[in-house]
Amino acid sequence: MASETIVRVSAIISTYNYAAFIRDALDSVLGQTRPPNEVIVVDDGSTDETADIVASYANAGVRYVH
Repeated sequence: MASETIVRVSAIISTYNYAAFIRDALDSVLGQTRPPNEVIVVDDGSTDETADIVASYANAGVRYVH
């Protein structure tokens, strides 16, 4: 019997005050031919709108770690 290999893909995006770019980064990752199983945004204490923008992707399964 042949066994199938299960491949899981995670995308981790690090950010700090990059609200101007985070939407483009998330759209790019989620728009891949083979989207990742999980997307994690790791924020190093942003003081701009980064958290609000990432929160708008919660329905797409994006996790936010601040």
